[in-house]
Amino acid sequence: PADAAKPHRVQGSFVDDQELQALVKHWKLLSPEMQYEQEWVQLPTEDDDEDATEDPLFEQALSIVKQQGTASASMLQRRLRIGYNRAARLIEAMEDEGYIGPADGSRGRTVLISDDWDEA
Repeated sequence: PADAAKPHRVQGSFVDDQELQALVKHWKLLSPEMQYEQEWVQLPTEDDDEDATEDPLFEQALSIVKQQGTASASMLQRRLRIGYNRAARLIEAMEDEGYIGPADGSRGRTVLISDDWDEA
């Protein structure tokens, strides 16, 4: 073991390639071939991603951003207790909708809407 102070002596048998191939062939006969459903096999595409504006926390995140006057993924992570990926998607959605400005280095993003602004 890697954490042992001294190495331990172990013994094993030699298995040549023919024996190994026979063993693999035997195991394949014992277990059925895997069948995969197409809907599980297909990788998600960018179009399959759900819109972050449909996220249940979007309105709450927008409210927090308006109150704070600045927007950052780390601030949303702390306030909403969510992971970075979800917070970053919310920030990107707010930028796409025109609620906040573009990234400006490590500083928070500028909020482009006021607290009293309401969607029609």
